[in-house]
Amino acid sequence: MSYFQAVLDGYSLFHNPEYVEDRLKAGVIFGAFVDGRLAGFVGEHHEGSMGMLEVFPPYRGHGLGLALESFQINRYLSQGRVPFDQVIVGNEKSMSLQKKVGMELSKDTMSWLHRKKNPTQPGSMPDGSLRAEAYLEGEMHTAKITPENLPGSCTDAAGTLRGRYGGAVGAL
Repeated sequence: MSYFQAVLDGYSLFHNPEYVEDRLKAGVIFGAFVDGRLAGFVGEHHEGSMGMLEVFPPYRGHGLGLALESFQINRYLSQGRVPFDQVIVGNEKSMSLQKKVGMELSKDTMSWLHRKKNPTQPGSMPDGSLRAEAYLEGEMHTAKITPENLPGSCTDAAGTLRGRYGGAVGAL
């Protein structure tokens, strides 16, 4: 897991070492490489949605996010799956990218609720009662590909990115 720290530090949505390690071990995080260096990554969340898209600052603004998103969409389609993701309300860059690749955005929003873990006794309180405290991850739109609006590929058959930065996409 030589890219663990880079993915952990680069993922801006949250800092969760166990989650990043799990996703890397599952083989569902893919990196974009420019001149042999990791320039960004995209992943798959535990419930099956696309996400974790990050492009490192020196490589932003040159279509690498579009290439990574397209790579992930093509991967889902090749597996006979419907590509979908969730975009936090107000994340205009991500909303624009979803539209650019042909994703249809939901009109309604959804929210994820997570239980907070008790560090001494996971899932319960010291007195044995269940911990009911939760936190809201954020209000999100769902984006998915519709059959009538499939995107074009931004990668060739070998996974080489097209555009200003030539590089490859591969599993981390």
